[in-house]
Amino acid sequence: MTGETSAQHVKTGQTAHTAQTGRSGNETRSSRNYTRQFSVSVYTQKDLEMKGTTKVADIAYSAWFLNITILIIVCNAIWMLIDVEWNHVNLRGADGRTPLETLGIVMENLFCSYFTAEILLRLIAFKSWIFMFKDAWFIFDFLLVILMVVETWILPVINLFDDSLNSNALNQISMIRLFRLLRLGRIFRMLRFHPELRLLVKSIARAMDAVFYILFLLVLVTYFFAIVFTTQLAVPGTERASPFDDPNAQQLFSDIGSSMMSLFTYGTLADEMAFCCNAISQESIALFWLFTLFVVFSCITLLNMLIGVLCQVVEDNSQEHSKQKMLVDLKTSLEEAFEALDTSHDGKISEEEFKKMRTDPNVLDIFFRLGMDQDAMVQRLNHMQETIFHNPKQEEGGEGLESEGPPRSSSLSFKQFCDEVIEMQMGSACGVLDVQLLAAKVRSEDSKLEPTHPFGA
Repeated sequence: MTGETSAQHVKTGQTAHTAQTGRSGNETRSSRNYTRQFSVSVYTQKDLEMKGTTKVADIAYSAWFLNITILIIVCNAIWMLIDVEWNHVNLRGADGRTPLETLGIVMENLFCSYFTAEILLRLIAFKSWIFMFKDAWFIFDFLLVILMVVETWILPVINLFDDSLNSNALNQISMIRLFRLLRLGRIFRMLRFHPELRLLVKSIARAMDAVFYILFLLVLVTYFFAIVFTTQLAVPGTERASPFDDPNAQQLFSDIGSSMMSLFTYGTLADEMAFCCNAISQESIALFWLFTLFVVFSCITLLNMLIGVLCQVVEDNSQEHSKQKMLVDLKTSLEEAFEALDTSHDGKISEEEFKKMRTDPNVLDIFFRLGMDQDAMVQRLNHMQETIFHNPKQEEGGEGLESEGPPRSSSLSFKQFCDEVIEMQMGSACGVLDVQLLAAKVRSEDSKLEPTHPFGA
């Protein structure tokens, strides 16, 4: 009894240890997956290629470090508001000190210390220091840190040894005060962490060409109508209307500049359109209908076309962003499946390891998220195995058909495994080339079957 009890306790302990190890492994895997998803969604492939393999690089590219940096950037922007509003140099008292001078010195030193440490950490995180010249954001932040160090630490030290360079003289240096505004450029780093903001900015940039041509067409139309209205309504020597009086038609269209401004303000922007229509109709009904035609073409047609172009570009970019996000999630899931299947830990998946996933619920759940039907999961996996490893089944009682092309390797790397699964995922559309390749394969197999057909020749 004592031996059985001891064996039972040992078995229970092993089971508990295995369960704890499994939970720990799942937590570690979830943590790695979150880190991968964050890195891929925030950084570009070029950024990840420049990343080093040290622990400092892991810290510099981690989510918590980047969130702290964004928080410090926001606090710095808020402090700049406080400094300009309540600590301006024009608010100096009789003692020559600003209201928040002591607090300002402390805050500036804290911000300068953090940003200096952050830029040094990012410098060490590169594989090689040469990569710093390939990162535009790093160069921009590096220049800002240099200016902040010069303003916060170097110039005050020079002031201690040179009495002629007092604090009032430092504050009056317009270039230094202007360089402070460049710190606000750090706020644009938030675009990297917010895909929605990055999507809007990218849409505006991509729509610039279409917006330029629409506005250029609007200027041409306005110029054409301005010549017509100036020719018909302008009277030489007409004085401009006073700010307290409503201008008449002759004053609205006294010259080309005034005519274009009037057409743009009252016709394109539809600001007090009724007043302009009334002033024109008092002079000529034909010009009134001509002005109406301009309103239809500029305000109703071109401006709505401009809005439509912007909406279309935003929608296209949104779809492209959704596809990229789906691809990132897919690659992350595939990497998780790759780690689960690679039982030999050699960085490759063999056909035997691929077969074992049929009984692994975690791997099956990953492929279910990739779009596989749960009812036809096993059949789909069998088809993937035959396609990926290129081992067609032999028919019972007969000779198997020889497959075209050289046989594939018995094991796949992660990149090969990822490419194969993405190519065969359920959501992939069949293209014309795929149909042509299938037809060519069918014709090739049919030509092999014809000599052996019992009713042939």
